[in-house]
Amino acid sequence: MENFMVKSYIWTFVNRFVHVLLIVLLALAYLSSDFDSLLYYHALFGVLFGVVVFFRIIWGFVGTRYSLFKDFNFKGVKEYLISILKDKKKFTGHNPASSIAIISMLVLGILIFITGMMALGVEEKAGFFANLHFGYGYKFFKHLHEIFVNIFVFIAIVHIIGVLIDKFYNKCDALDSMIYGYKTTQKDESVSLNIFQKLLFAMFLISLVVLFFYLLDPNNKIIGIDQNSTFVSNFLYQ
Repeated sequence: MENFMVKSYIWTFVNRFVHVLLIVLLALAYLSSDFDSLLYYHALFGVLFGVVVFFRIIWGFVGTRYSLFKDFNFKGVKEYLISILKDKKKFTGHNPASSIAIISMLVLGILIFITGMMALGVEEKAGFFANLHFGYGYKFFKHLHEIFVNIFVFIAIVHIIGVLIDKFYNKCDALDSMIYGYKTTQKDESVSLNIFQKLLFAMFLISLVVLFFYLLDPNNKIIGIDQNSTFVSNFLYQ
């Protein structure tokens, strides 16, 4: 096996923070989805989740080297999966399996956000699609929303299993790198944020905090348009 001796800073705080934020927001939205009294919060967490997904997509074009979509490796997926329990080839950035998983989850994240907002608009007359009139109604978008969520969760679980195999069976450092940012490499492959990337991330954080407090106001124009809906009423009077 090749000897990897250098510690390289591969995943900046931006990557690690966004990664954790997506996990937390998805978990909160998922756990609040089965309770009518928490429906407002389900939508709130869902909107924040959608915004973070959109930021990650933008970051895939303007972020650091290994965050860029053009750096993703989609070749040799079959060979990579076959060798998953063997002495695998090491990847500084994303391996073929994680590249496909991330792209799939980002696409699904967009679909989850859109179908969730459409279901909200049809059933509760709230949000961007409050005036949407669709013959199939709420259940159509709700079912689509749930299908996309379940596929997302399935891919996420498979992704986690792969990371755990990488960590505990192959003794590699993909999991550690998502916590601390560093990977062992043959030569220094470290990345750093430039001024533009720092400013972009700062604006994203500020916007996310402002959006969070704005969404807490039931009079907001994103998920709380119709003050007579049971959706907003549950939030106001629970």
